[in-house]
Amino acid sequence: MAARYSRGAFLVCLGLMGQVVPSELSAEPARVADRTPSQTPAPATPTVERWPFAIEIGGGISRGGRTTFEGTFSPDLGGPHLSVGYSRGDRGSIVYGEAAVNLVVTLGIGLDHYTDSNVASRWGVHGLLGLPIPIVGFGRDGASTPLAGRGIFRVAPLLLYCEPFYRPQFRSGAEVNHEVGVVLKVRVALTRRQWSLSGYGIFDGVTDL
Repeated sequence: MAARYSRGAFLVCLGLMGQVVPSELSAEPARVADRTPSQTPAPATPTVERWPFAIEIGGGISRGGRTTFEGTFSPDLGGPHLSVGYSRGDRGSIVYGEAAVNLVVTLGIGLDHYTDSNVASRWGVHGLLGLPIPIVGFGRDGASTPLAGRGIFRVAPLLLYCEPFYRPQFRSGAEVNHEVGVVLKVRVALTRRQWSLSGYGIFDGVTDL
């Protein structure tokens, strides 16, 4: 009787194990599958530079033979520009700082220090009106049109341009000096994204006749 009871209990246990084990095995892949996405690293989101900064260095000449050397810190095509410069001519030399904004034309104001002045005030202010004219741009694709890109409007990362300007200068003890001239500048991009974008070749779209 006891042997018959033990045999029945053993069979019941086997039946229960047959129901539990398959369910556990079938649940395991689901748990593994649930863990897999969380362990997979998410793709990196590309960053976009809000201000693609650049520096500009150059020089020029104005009416009367005055020479000018200037450095500028600026963003892309539009926006604020901060410049420092040195100008020298028959009326002495000037060291100046300038803040401007480029909206197709450049509008700005500046503070001047006249190092060789003897009669008038050594300090003065000036205004600025300029028109940047791109000449040629360079990028990872070589020479390119300065203001063109594939599907976007941007400035080439390395840009040669000229800028005719008018700069009225005011200081106490002297007449207003209406300076008119032109500067030639090289603009160099400082951020990686500007150099990574493809350009638009000068001869793209040109076919042989």
